[in-house]
Amino acid sequence: MALAGSRFGSSKLPITRFAINLNFQILWHASNIFIFVWFFLKYHQGDEWFYLRQILGPYLALARAPAAVLNFNCCLVLLPVCRNLLVGLRYVFGCSRRIKALFDHNIKMHKKCAYMIVLMTFVHLLAHLFNVKLLTESHLSSDPLIQTLNKLDDPYLNPIRSSDVDLIVSVFVLFGGWTGVVITVALIIIITAATETIRRSFFEIFWYCHHLFVIFYAFLLIHGLKKQIRGQTNLDEHNPQNCSLVPLEWDNSVECPRPMFAGSDPGTWKWVIGPVALYFFERIIRLSRSFNPTQVVKVIFHPSRVIEIQMHRQRWCFGQNKNEVGEYIFLNCRELALFEWHPFTLTSAPEEDFLSVHIRSAGDWTNNLYDLFTKRLESGDITNAPRLAIDGPFGAASQDVFDYEVSICVGAGIGITPFGSLLKSVYYKKANGIPMKLEKIYLIWICPTYNSFEWFSDLVAKLTQKLESINELDVLDLRIYLSRGWDDKFARVKDESELDPVTGLRQKTNYGRPDWSKLFSEFSKTHNGRTNGVFVCGPKVISTQLRENCMQFTDGSTKFVFNKENF
Repeated sequence: MALAGSRFGSSKLPITRFAINLNFQILWHASNIFIFVWFFLKYHQGDEWFYLRQILGPYLALARAPAAVLNFNCCLVLLPVCRNLLVGLRYVFGCSRRIKALFDHNIKMHKKCAYMIVLMTFVHLLAHLFNVKLLTESHLSSDPLIQTLNKLDDPYLNPIRSSDVDLIVSVFVLFGGWTGVVITVALIIIITAATETIRRSFFEIFWYCHHLFVIFYAFLLIHGLKKQIRGQTNLDEHNPQNCSLVPLEWDNSVECPRPMFAGSDPGTWKWVIGPVALYFFERIIRLSRSFNPTQVVKVIFHPSRVIEIQMHRQRWCFGQNKNEVGEYIFLNCRELALFEWHPFTLTSAPEEDFLSVHIRSAGDWTNNLYDLFTKRLESGDITNAPRLAIDGPFGAASQDVFDYEVSICVGAGIGITPFGSLLKSVYYKKANGIPMKLEKIYLIWICPTYNSFEWFSDLVAKLTQKLESINELDVLDLRIYLSRGWDDKFARVKDESELDPVTGLRQKTNYGRPDWSKLFSEFSKTHNGRTNGVFVCGPKVISTQLRENCMQFTDGSTKFVFNKENF
Protein backbone atom coordinates (compact mmCIF):
# COMPACT_ATOMS: atom_id res chain seq x y z
CA MET A 1 0.00 0.00 0.00
CA ALA A 2 1.33 3.38 -0.88
CA LEU A 3 1.81 6.39 1.26
CA ALA A 4 1.50 10.02 0.48
CA GLY A 5 2.76 12.37 3.13
CA SER A 6 1.10 15.19 4.97
CA ARG A 7 2.40 17.23 7.87
CA PHE A 8 0.17 18.99 10.33
CA GLY A 9 1.61 21.91 12.18
CA SER A 10 1.12 23.75 15.37
CA SER A 11 2.52 26.96 16.76
CA LYS A 12 5.22 24.88 18.39
CA LEU A 13 6.70 23.55 15.18
CA PRO A 14 10.09 24.83 13.94
CA ILE A 15 9.33 28.32 12.75
CA THR A 16 10.71 28.12 9.19
CA ARG A 17 8.87 25.00 8.13
CA PHE A 18 5.71 26.10 9.89
CA ALA A 19 5.89 29.52 8.23
CA ILE A 20 6.24 27.97 4.75
CA ASN A 21 3.29 25.64 5.26
CA LEU A 22 1.19 28.36 6.87
CA ASN A 23 1.95 30.92 4.18
CA PHE A 24 1.05 28.42 1.46
CA GLN A 25 -2.27 27.64 3.13
CA ILE A 26 -3.00 31.33 3.67
CA LEU A 27 -2.22 32.06 0.01
CA TRP A 28 -4.61 29.34 -1.18
CA HIS A 29 -7.45 30.39 1.13
CA ALA A 30 -6.90 34.08 0.34
CA SER A 31 -6.98 33.35 -3.39
CA ASN A 32 -10.30 31.53 -3.06
CA ILE A 33 -11.80 34.33 -1.01
CA PHE A 34 -10.52 37.02 -3.38
CA ILE A 35 -11.86 35.26 -6.48
CA PHE A 36 -15.25 34.67 -4.84
CA VAL A 37 -15.62 38.28 -3.67
CA TRP A 38 -14.34 39.75 -6.96
CA PHE A 39 -16.78 37.83 -9.12
CA PHE A 40 -19.64 38.23 -6.66
CA LEU A 41 -19.29 42.01 -6.75
CA LYS A 42 -18.86 41.95 -10.53
CA TYR A 43 -22.21 40.24 -11.07
CA HIS A 44 -23.97 41.85 -8.10
CA GLN A 45 -23.06 45.46 -8.93
CA GLY A 46 -21.99 45.60 -12.57
CA ASP A 47 -24.28 47.52 -14.96
CA GLU A 48 -23.68 44.86 -17.61
CA TRP A 49 -25.75 42.46 -15.51
CA PHE A 50 -28.35 44.96 -14.28
CA TYR A 51 -31.28 43.58 -16.28
CA LEU A 52 -30.50 39.93 -15.58
CA ARG A 53 -30.43 40.80 -11.88
CA GLN A 54 -33.97 42.15 -12.17
CA ILE A 55 -35.07 38.58 -12.85
CA LEU A 56 -32.59 36.59 -10.81
CA GLY A 57 -31.82 38.86 -7.90
CA PRO A 58 -28.79 37.85 -5.79
CA TYR A 59 -28.79 34.29 -7.17
CA LEU A 60 -26.95 35.44 -10.30
CA ALA A 61 -23.90 36.45 -8.26
CA LEU A 62 -24.31 33.43 -5.98
CA ALA A 63 -24.01 31.20 -9.04
CA ARG A 64 -21.20 32.99 -10.87
CA ALA A 65 -18.85 33.57 -7.92
CA PRO A 66 -18.66 29.83 -7.00
CA ALA A 67 -18.15 29.05 -10.70
CA ALA A 68 -15.00 31.19 -10.72
CA VAL A 69 -13.67 29.52 -7.55
CA LEU A 70 -14.57 26.18 -9.12
CA ASN A 71 -12.47 27.03 -12.19
CA PHE A 72 -9.54 28.06 -10.00
CA ASN A 73 -9.55 24.80 -8.05
CA CYS A 74 -10.14 22.67 -11.16
CA CYS A 75 -6.93 24.29 -12.36
CA LEU A 76 -5.05 23.42 -9.18
CA VAL A 77 -6.43 19.96 -8.38
CA LEU A 78 -4.56 18.25 -11.22
CA LEU A 79 -1.14 19.70 -10.42
CA PRO A 80 -0.53 17.77 -7.16
CA VAL A 81 -1.09 14.45 -8.97
CA CYS A 82 1.37 15.33 -11.75
CA ARG A 83 3.91 13.38 -9.73
CA ASN A 84 6.65 13.32 -12.34
CA LEU A 85 6.37 17.09 -12.63
CA LEU A 86 6.91 17.36 -8.87
CA VAL A 87 9.89 15.01 -9.07
CA GLY A 88 11.34 17.21 -11.80
CA LEU A 89 10.88 20.36 -9.72
CA ARG A 90 12.50 18.68 -6.73
CA TYR A 91 15.59 17.47 -8.54
CA VAL A 92 16.09 19.92 -11.40
CA PHE A 93 15.87 23.05 -9.27
CA GLY A 94 17.46 21.53 -6.18
CA CYS A 95 14.76 22.71 -3.79
CA SER A 96 15.49 22.83 -0.10
CA ARG A 97 14.08 20.18 2.19
CA ARG A 98 11.43 22.60 3.43
CA ILE A 99 10.22 23.38 -0.09
CA LYS A 100 10.36 19.69 -1.03
CA ALA A 101 8.07 19.00 1.91
CA LEU A 102 5.35 20.99 0.16
CA PHE A 103 5.71 18.76 -2.90
CA ASP A 104 5.60 15.65 -0.72
CA HIS A 105 2.26 16.79 0.69
CA ASN A 106 0.70 16.73 -2.75
CA ILE A 107 -2.22 14.48 -1.85
CA LYS A 108 -3.23 16.74 1.02
CA MET A 109 -3.41 19.68 -1.40
CA HIS A 110 -5.24 17.54 -3.96
CA LYS A 111 -7.88 16.72 -1.35
CA LYS A 112 -8.22 20.35 -0.25
CA CYS A 113 -8.89 21.43 -3.82
CA ALA A 114 -11.33 18.55 -4.27
CA TYR A 115 -13.26 19.56 -1.14
CA MET A 116 -13.47 23.12 -2.43
CA ILE A 117 -14.68 21.88 -5.82
CA VAL A 118 -17.45 19.88 -4.11
CA LEU A 119 -18.48 22.85 -1.96
CA MET A 120 -18.51 25.32 -4.85
CA THR A 121 -20.34 22.86 -7.11
CA PHE A 122 -23.03 22.47 -4.45
CA VAL A 123 -23.45 26.26 -4.06
CA HIS A 124 -23.35 26.80 -7.83
CA LEU A 125 -25.94 24.07 -8.38
CA LEU A 126 -28.37 25.38 -5.75
CA ALA A 127 -28.07 28.95 -7.00
CA HIS A 128 -28.75 27.90 -10.59
CA LEU A 129 -31.76 25.82 -9.54
CA PHE A 130 -33.19 29.01 -8.07
CA ASN A 131 -32.20 30.84 -11.26
CA VAL A 132 -34.02 28.37 -13.48
CA LYS A 133 -37.09 28.62 -11.23
CA LEU A 134 -37.00 32.42 -11.37
CA LEU A 135 -36.47 32.49 -15.14
CA THR A 136 -39.46 30.18 -15.64
CA GLU A 137 -41.74 32.04 -13.23
CA SER A 138 -40.77 35.45 -14.60
CA HIS A 139 -43.09 34.84 -17.58
CA LEU A 140 -45.99 35.14 -15.12
CA SER A 141 -44.75 38.44 -13.68
CA SER A 142 -46.94 41.57 -13.89
CA ASP A 143 -43.93 43.90 -13.70
CA PRO A 144 -43.73 45.87 -17.00
CA LEU A 145 -39.92 45.71 -16.97
CA ILE A 146 -39.84 41.94 -16.51
CA GLN A 147 -42.54 41.48 -19.17
CA THR A 148 -40.59 43.61 -21.64
CA LEU A 149 -37.32 41.78 -20.94
CA ASN A 150 -38.99 38.40 -21.52
CA LYS A 151 -40.46 39.57 -24.85
CA LEU A 152 -37.02 40.47 -26.22
CA ASP A 153 -36.25 37.95 -28.89
CA ASP A 154 -33.25 38.89 -30.99
CA PRO A 155 -31.16 38.97 -28.94
CA TYR A 156 -32.95 37.46 -25.98
CA LEU A 157 -32.17 37.81 -22.27
CA ASN A 158 -34.22 34.98 -20.77
CA PRO A 159 -33.07 31.63 -22.25
CA ILE A 160 -36.34 29.98 -21.15
CA ARG A 161 -38.84 31.12 -23.73
CA SER A 162 -42.05 29.78 -22.18
CA SER A 163 -43.65 29.33 -18.78
CA ASP A 164 -45.37 26.10 -19.84
CA VAL A 165 -42.54 23.88 -18.51
CA ASP A 166 -41.76 22.73 -14.99
CA LEU A 167 -38.46 23.14 -13.19
CA ILE A 168 -36.98 19.73 -14.06
CA VAL A 169 -37.83 20.07 -17.75
CA SER A 170 -36.37 23.59 -17.76
CA VAL A 171 -33.08 22.28 -16.37
CA PHE A 172 -32.75 19.70 -19.12
CA VAL A 173 -33.91 22.08 -21.86
CA LEU A 174 -30.98 24.36 -21.15
CA PHE A 175 -27.61 23.24 -22.50
CA GLY A 176 -25.90 24.52 -19.36
CA GLY A 177 -28.50 22.66 -17.29
CA TRP A 178 -28.07 19.12 -18.56
CA THR A 179 -24.29 19.43 -18.92
CA GLY A 180 -24.23 20.66 -15.32
CA VAL A 181 -26.16 17.56 -14.27
CA VAL A 182 -23.57 15.33 -15.99
CA ILE A 183 -20.74 17.22 -14.27
CA THR A 184 -22.43 16.90 -10.86
CA VAL A 185 -23.19 13.18 -11.24
CA ALA A 186 -19.60 12.47 -12.30
CA LEU A 187 -18.31 14.45 -9.31
CA ILE A 188 -20.60 12.61 -6.87
CA ILE A 189 -19.36 9.23 -8.13
CA ILE A 190 -15.72 10.35 -7.97
CA ILE A 191 -16.03 11.67 -4.42
CA THR A 192 -18.06 8.73 -3.14
CA ALA A 193 -15.59 6.20 -4.52
CA ALA A 194 -12.71 8.17 -2.99
CA THR A 195 -13.96 7.76 0.57
CA GLU A 196 -11.51 6.03 2.86
CA THR A 197 -13.58 2.84 3.24
CA ILE A 198 -13.94 2.24 -0.50
CA ARG A 199 -10.40 3.32 -1.33
CA ARG A 200 -8.86 0.88 1.16
CA SER A 201 -11.18 -2.07 0.67
CA PHE A 202 -12.08 -1.75 -3.02
CA PHE A 203 -9.15 0.01 -4.63
CA GLU A 204 -10.21 -0.99 -8.16
CA ILE A 205 -13.55 0.80 -7.70
CA PHE A 206 -11.72 3.89 -6.47
CA TRP A 207 -9.26 3.70 -9.37
CA TYR A 208 -11.78 3.39 -12.18
CA CYS A 209 -14.32 5.81 -10.70
CA HIS A 210 -11.60 8.41 -10.26
CA HIS A 211 -11.06 8.32 -14.01
CA LEU A 212 -14.50 9.80 -14.47
CA PHE A 213 -12.57 13.05 -14.13
CA VAL A 214 -12.23 12.81 -17.92
CA ILE A 215 -16.02 13.19 -18.26
CA PHE A 216 -16.01 15.86 -15.55
CA TYR A 217 -13.47 18.02 -17.39
CA ALA A 218 -14.91 17.35 -20.85
CA PHE A 219 -18.37 18.60 -19.87
CA LEU A 220 -16.89 21.39 -17.75
CA LEU A 221 -15.17 22.73 -20.87
CA ILE A 222 -18.39 22.79 -22.92
CA HIS A 223 -20.69 23.79 -20.03
CA GLY A 224 -20.85 27.45 -21.05
CA LEU A 225 -20.69 26.90 -24.80
CA LYS A 226 -24.23 28.17 -25.50
CA LYS A 227 -23.60 31.47 -23.65
CA GLN A 228 -26.96 31.35 -21.86
CA ILE A 229 -25.95 33.79 -19.10
CA ARG A 230 -26.26 37.09 -20.93
CA GLY A 231 -25.08 40.58 -20.16
CA GLN A 232 -25.87 43.94 -21.80
CA THR A 233 -23.50 45.00 -24.60
CA ASN A 234 -24.66 48.56 -25.47
CA LEU A 235 -24.12 50.35 -22.16
CA ASP A 236 -22.77 53.42 -23.97
CA GLU A 237 -26.16 53.89 -25.67
CA HIS A 238 -28.49 52.53 -23.01
CA ASN A 239 -28.00 53.38 -19.34
CA PRO A 240 -29.89 50.63 -17.47
CA GLN A 241 -30.15 52.64 -14.26
CA ASN A 242 -32.26 55.29 -16.05
CA CYS A 243 -33.78 53.38 -18.94
CA SER A 244 -35.16 50.61 -16.75
CA LEU A 245 -37.75 53.14 -15.58
CA VAL A 246 -39.30 53.43 -19.06
CA PRO A 247 -39.24 49.91 -20.55
CA LEU A 248 -42.33 50.54 -22.71
CA GLU A 249 -40.57 53.40 -24.56
CA TRP A 250 -37.43 51.49 -25.60
CA ASP A 251 -38.52 50.94 -29.20
CA ASN A 252 -39.35 54.61 -29.73
CA SER A 253 -36.66 56.37 -27.69
CA VAL A 254 -33.38 57.82 -28.89
CA GLU A 255 -32.02 58.15 -25.34
CA CYS A 256 -33.11 54.66 -24.35
CA PRO A 257 -32.92 52.34 -27.36
CA ARG A 258 -33.56 48.65 -26.92
CA PRO A 259 -30.85 47.01 -24.77
CA MET A 260 -28.72 44.43 -26.56
CA PHE A 261 -27.53 41.25 -24.87
CA ALA A 262 -24.87 38.61 -25.52
CA GLY A 263 -23.30 35.80 -23.59
CA SER A 264 -19.64 35.87 -22.62
CA ASP A 265 -17.24 33.53 -24.34
CA PRO A 266 -16.56 30.40 -22.25
CA GLY A 267 -13.55 31.00 -20.02
CA THR A 268 -13.09 27.68 -18.23
CA TRP A 269 -10.60 26.46 -20.82
CA LYS A 270 -8.27 29.34 -19.93
CA TRP A 271 -8.11 28.05 -16.36
CA VAL A 272 -7.64 24.35 -17.01
CA ILE A 273 -5.86 24.00 -20.37
CA GLY A 274 -2.39 24.20 -18.80
CA PRO A 275 -2.94 21.67 -15.98
CA VAL A 276 -4.85 19.33 -18.32
CA ALA A 277 -1.94 19.43 -20.78
CA LEU A 278 0.54 18.71 -17.98
CA TYR A 279 -1.56 15.84 -16.70
CA PHE A 280 -1.92 14.46 -20.23
CA PHE A 281 1.88 14.52 -20.50
CA GLU A 282 2.03 12.76 -17.11
CA ARG A 283 -0.16 9.96 -18.41
CA ILE A 284 1.92 9.69 -21.59
CA ILE A 285 4.99 9.13 -19.39
CA ARG A 286 3.14 6.47 -17.41
CA LEU A 287 1.86 4.80 -20.58
CA SER A 288 5.37 4.69 -22.04
CA ARG A 289 6.63 3.04 -18.87
CA SER A 290 3.94 0.39 -19.09
CA PHE A 291 5.57 -0.71 -22.36
CA ASN A 292 9.01 -0.74 -20.74
CA PRO A 293 8.66 -3.17 -17.79
CA THR A 294 11.41 -3.63 -15.26
CA GLN A 295 13.20 -6.88 -14.55
CA VAL A 296 12.15 -8.90 -11.50
CA VAL A 297 15.35 -10.22 -9.92
CA LYS A 298 14.01 -12.03 -6.86
CA VAL A 299 10.69 -13.09 -5.35
CA ILE A 300 10.12 -14.22 -1.77
CA PHE A 301 6.83 -15.71 -0.61
CA HIS A 302 6.16 -14.80 3.02
CA PRO A 303 3.46 -16.27 5.29
CA SER A 304 -0.11 -14.99 5.13
CA ARG A 305 0.03 -14.48 1.36
CA VAL A 306 2.59 -11.71 1.43
CA ILE A 307 4.92 -11.53 -1.54
CA GLU A 308 8.21 -9.64 -1.62
CA ILE A 309 9.23 -8.56 -5.11
CA GLN A 310 12.73 -7.28 -5.79
CA MET A 311 13.18 -5.42 -9.06
CA HIS A 312 16.04 -4.00 -11.08
CA ARG A 313 16.66 -0.37 -10.22
CA GLN A 314 16.03 1.82 -13.26
CA ARG A 315 17.16 5.31 -14.15
CA TRP A 316 14.14 7.56 -14.23
CA CYS A 317 13.65 10.89 -15.87
CA PHE A 318 15.53 13.96 -14.61
CA GLY A 319 18.49 11.70 -13.83
CA GLN A 320 16.91 10.38 -10.66
CA ASN A 321 18.26 6.92 -10.03
CA LYS A 322 18.25 6.79 -6.26
CA ASN A 323 15.21 6.78 -4.04
CA GLU A 324 14.90 8.05 -0.49
CA VAL A 325 13.51 6.22 2.52
CA GLY A 326 9.73 6.00 2.75
CA GLU A 327 9.05 6.66 -0.92
CA TYR A 328 6.43 4.81 -2.92
CA ILE A 329 5.97 3.63 -6.49
CA PHE A 330 3.06 2.67 -8.73
CA LEU A 331 3.10 -0.84 -10.18
CA ASN A 332 1.42 -2.05 -13.34
CA CYS A 333 1.08 -5.67 -14.43
CA ARG A 334 -0.22 -5.74 -18.00
CA GLU A 335 -1.18 -9.39 -17.69
CA LEU A 336 -3.72 -8.48 -15.01
CA ALA A 337 -4.94 -5.08 -16.13
CA LEU A 338 -3.47 -2.86 -18.83
CA PHE A 339 -4.40 0.47 -17.28
CA GLU A 340 -4.40 -0.26 -13.54
CA TRP A 341 -1.54 1.22 -11.52
CA HIS A 342 -1.39 0.36 -7.83
CA PRO A 343 0.68 2.24 -5.22
CA PHE A 344 3.09 0.44 -2.89
CA THR A 345 5.67 1.67 -0.43
CA LEU A 346 9.28 0.78 -1.14
CA THR A 347 10.79 -1.46 1.53
CA SER A 348 14.26 -1.37 -0.01
CA ALA A 349 16.87 1.07 1.21
CA PRO A 350 18.38 3.73 -1.07
CA GLU A 351 21.75 2.04 -0.56
CA GLU A 352 20.56 -1.24 -2.10
CA ASP A 353 20.94 -1.93 -5.83
CA PHE A 354 17.33 -3.06 -6.23
CA LEU A 355 13.82 -1.86 -5.46
CA SER A 356 11.58 -4.03 -3.32
CA VAL A 357 7.96 -3.98 -2.26
CA HIS A 358 6.01 -6.23 0.10
CA ILE A 359 2.50 -6.85 -1.19
CA ARG A 360 -0.18 -8.39 1.00
CA SER A 361 -3.11 -10.10 -0.71
CA ALA A 362 -5.94 -7.85 0.37
CA GLY A 363 -8.00 -7.26 -2.77
CA ASP A 364 -8.77 -8.60 -6.22
CA TRP A 365 -5.66 -7.21 -7.90
CA THR A 366 -3.21 -8.17 -5.16
CA ASN A 367 -4.72 -11.65 -4.86
CA ASN A 368 -4.49 -12.14 -8.60
CA LEU A 369 -0.90 -10.90 -8.59
CA TYR A 370 0.07 -13.33 -5.84
CA ASP A 371 -1.56 -16.24 -7.71
CA LEU A 372 0.11 -15.21 -10.97
CA PHE A 373 3.57 -15.13 -9.40
CA THR A 374 2.92 -18.44 -7.65
CA LYS A 375 1.96 -20.12 -10.91
CA ARG A 376 4.78 -18.61 -12.95
CA LEU A 377 7.50 -19.44 -10.44
CA GLU A 378 6.55 -23.08 -9.76
CA SER A 379 9.65 -24.13 -11.70
CA GLY A 380 11.88 -21.80 -9.68
CA ASP A 381 13.04 -19.95 -12.81
CA ILE A 382 12.95 -16.22 -12.05
CA THR A 383 12.90 -15.41 -15.79
CA ASN A 384 9.32 -16.69 -15.85
CA ALA A 385 8.19 -13.98 -13.44
CA PRO A 386 5.52 -11.60 -14.73
CA ARG A 387 6.83 -8.31 -16.04
CA LEU A 388 6.02 -5.25 -13.96
CA ALA A 389 6.16 -1.59 -14.95
CA ILE A 390 7.17 1.09 -12.44
CA ASP A 391 6.12 4.71 -12.14
CA GLY A 392 8.05 6.60 -9.50
CA PRO A 393 9.43 6.71 -6.88
CA PHE A 394 7.61 9.58 -5.25
CA GLY A 395 8.23 11.30 -1.94
CA ALA A 396 6.68 10.98 1.49
CA ALA A 397 6.99 12.73 4.85
CA SER A 398 9.12 9.97 6.43
CA GLN A 399 12.08 11.14 4.34
CA ASP A 400 12.65 13.76 7.04
CA VAL A 401 13.43 11.13 9.67
CA PHE A 402 17.17 11.79 9.31
CA ASP A 403 16.69 15.50 10.08
CA TYR A 404 16.34 14.80 13.81
CA GLU A 405 18.64 13.43 16.47
CA VAL A 406 15.73 11.37 17.82
CA SER A 407 12.91 10.02 15.66
CA ILE A 408 9.82 8.32 17.06
CA CYS A 409 8.21 6.21 14.34
CA VAL A 410 4.72 4.85 14.91
CA GLY A 411 3.21 2.34 12.50
CA ALA A 412 -0.21 0.78 12.93
CA GLY A 413 -0.93 -2.37 10.96
CA ILE A 414 0.16 -1.93 7.36
CA GLY A 415 1.38 1.53 8.34
CA ILE A 416 4.62 -0.07 9.51
CA THR A 417 5.67 -0.60 5.88
CA PRO A 418 7.56 2.68 5.16
CA PHE A 419 9.78 2.16 8.20
CA GLY A 420 11.26 -1.02 6.72
CA SER A 421 13.21 1.11 4.26
CA LEU A 422 14.28 3.41 7.10
CA LEU A 423 15.69 0.61 9.26
CA LYS A 424 17.68 -0.82 6.37
CA SER A 425 19.10 2.59 5.50
CA VAL A 426 20.14 3.20 9.11
CA TYR A 427 22.04 -0.09 9.12
CA TYR A 428 23.87 0.68 5.86
CA LYS A 429 24.84 4.14 7.08
CA LYS A 430 26.15 2.74 10.36
CA ALA A 431 27.95 -0.15 8.69
CA ASN A 432 29.66 2.13 6.16
CA GLY A 433 30.56 4.79 8.69
CA ILE A 434 28.41 7.45 7.04
CA PRO A 435 27.79 10.26 9.53
CA MET A 436 24.18 11.14 10.20
CA LYS A 437 22.33 13.41 12.57
CA LEU A 438 19.97 10.64 13.68
CA GLU A 439 21.12 9.01 16.92
CA LYS A 440 18.08 7.13 18.17
CA ILE A 441 15.00 5.54 16.62
CA TYR A 442 11.97 4.49 18.61
CA LEU A 443 9.92 2.17 16.44
CA ILE A 444 6.44 1.65 17.88
CA TRP A 445 4.58 -1.06 16.01
CA ILE A 446 0.86 -1.51 16.75
CA CYS A 447 -0.53 -4.76 15.33
CA PRO A 448 -4.27 -5.46 15.37
CA THR A 449 -3.31 -9.05 14.50
CA TYR A 450 0.17 -10.35 13.96
CA ASN A 451 -0.40 -12.90 11.19
CA SER A 452 -0.35 -10.49 8.27
CA PHE A 453 2.99 -8.94 9.21
CA GLU A 454 5.33 -11.85 9.92
CA TRP A 455 7.51 -10.55 7.12
CA PHE A 456 8.23 -7.37 9.03
CA SER A 457 9.30 -9.23 12.18
CA ASP A 458 11.65 -11.28 9.99
CA LEU A 459 13.07 -8.06 8.57
CA VAL A 460 13.51 -6.56 12.04
CA ALA A 461 15.12 -9.75 13.36
CA LYS A 462 17.73 -9.72 10.58
CA LEU A 463 18.42 -6.02 11.01
CA THR A 464 18.82 -6.25 14.77
CA GLN A 465 21.33 -9.07 14.27
CA LYS A 466 23.26 -6.95 11.78
CA LEU A 467 23.18 -3.89 14.05
CA GLU A 468 24.39 -6.04 16.94
CA SER A 469 27.27 -7.37 14.82
CA ILE A 470 28.59 -3.80 14.35
CA ASN A 471 27.83 -2.78 17.96
CA GLU A 472 25.10 -0.31 16.93
CA LEU A 473 22.06 -2.04 18.39
CA ASP A 474 21.45 0.88 20.76
CA VAL A 475 20.31 3.04 17.85
CA LEU A 476 17.01 1.11 17.68
CA ASP A 477 14.40 0.79 20.41
CA LEU A 478 11.57 -1.44 19.22
CA ARG A 479 8.19 -1.40 21.00
CA ILE A 480 5.55 -3.86 19.76
CA TYR A 481 1.90 -3.70 20.79
CA LEU A 482 -0.60 -6.44 19.94
CA SER A 483 -4.02 -4.83 20.24
CA ARG A 484 -6.18 -7.92 19.57
CA GLY A 485 -6.05 -11.73 19.59
CA TRP A 486 -4.53 -12.34 23.04
CA ASP A 487 -5.58 -13.17 26.61
CA ASP A 488 -3.98 -12.95 30.08
CA LYS A 489 -2.64 -16.49 29.93
CA PHE A 490 -0.94 -15.84 26.62
CA ALA A 491 0.51 -12.58 27.94
CA ARG A 492 2.08 -14.40 30.94
CA VAL A 493 3.86 -16.88 28.66
CA LYS A 494 5.86 -14.17 26.98
CA ASP A 495 7.38 -13.09 30.31
CA GLU A 496 8.72 -16.61 30.83
CA SER A 497 10.36 -16.90 27.39
CA GLU A 498 13.71 -15.53 26.30
CA LEU A 499 12.28 -14.73 22.87
CA ASP A 500 8.88 -13.27 22.30
CA PRO A 501 6.43 -16.11 21.50
CA VAL A 502 4.57 -13.96 18.96
CA THR A 503 7.35 -12.30 16.96
CA GLY A 504 10.36 -14.44 17.84
CA LEU A 505 12.26 -11.23 18.66
CA ARG A 506 14.15 -10.35 21.81
CA GLN A 507 11.92 -7.32 22.23
CA LYS A 508 8.85 -8.50 24.10
CA THR A 509 5.38 -7.75 22.78
CA ASN A 510 3.15 -5.47 24.83
CA TYR A 511 -0.49 -6.53 24.97
CA GLY A 512 -3.02 -3.77 24.52
CA ARG A 513 -2.66 -0.24 23.19
CA PRO A 514 0.16 2.19 23.99
CA ASP A 515 -0.22 4.67 26.81
CA TRP A 516 0.90 7.71 24.84
CA SER A 517 1.13 10.06 27.80
CA LYS A 518 3.41 7.63 29.60
CA LEU A 519 5.58 7.13 26.51
CA PHE A 520 5.91 10.83 25.75
CA SER A 521 6.74 11.55 29.37
CA GLU A 522 9.55 9.02 29.07
CA PHE A 523 10.79 10.50 25.78
CA SER A 524 10.62 14.02 27.18
CA LYS A 525 12.78 13.12 30.18
CA THR A 526 15.25 10.98 28.22
CA HIS A 527 15.72 13.51 25.42
CA ASN A 528 15.22 16.76 27.30
CA GLY A 529 16.28 19.83 25.34
CA ARG A 530 16.12 18.14 21.93
CA THR A 531 13.88 18.44 18.89
CA ASN A 532 12.33 15.03 18.35
CA GLY A 533 10.65 13.96 15.12
CA VAL A 534 7.40 12.01 15.47
CA PHE A 535 6.35 10.08 12.38
CA VAL A 536 3.06 8.22 12.27
CA CYS A 537 1.41 6.10 9.63
CA GLY A 538 -1.92 4.72 10.75
CA PRO A 539 -5.57 5.45 11.47
CA LYS A 540 -6.79 8.95 12.18
CA VAL A 541 -7.56 8.24 15.83
CA ILE A 542 -3.90 7.37 16.52
CA SER A 543 -2.70 10.39 14.55
CA THR A 544 -4.95 12.67 16.58
CA GLN A 545 -3.69 11.25 19.87
CA LEU A 546 -0.07 11.62 18.82
CA ARG A 547 -0.52 15.15 17.61
CA GLU A 548 -2.14 16.15 20.91
CA ASN A 549 0.74 14.59 22.84
CA CYS A 550 3.30 16.34 20.63
CA MET A 551 1.72 19.68 21.51
CA GLN A 552 1.30 18.79 25.18
CA PHE A 553 4.90 17.67 25.74
CA THR A 554 6.54 20.39 23.65
CA ASP A 555 7.93 22.70 26.26
CA GLY A 556 10.77 25.17 26.03
CA SER A 557 13.77 23.60 24.33
CA THR A 558 12.16 20.12 24.17
CA LYS A 559 10.10 19.83 21.02
CA PHE A 560 8.10 17.07 19.37
CA VAL A 561 7.53 17.70 15.66
CA PHE A 562 4.52 15.83 14.31
CA ASN A 563 4.66 14.28 10.83
CA LYS A 564 1.86 12.23 9.35
CA GLU A 565 1.69 9.82 6.44
CA ASN A 566 -1.62 9.11 4.69
CA PHE A 567 -2.09 5.65 3.26
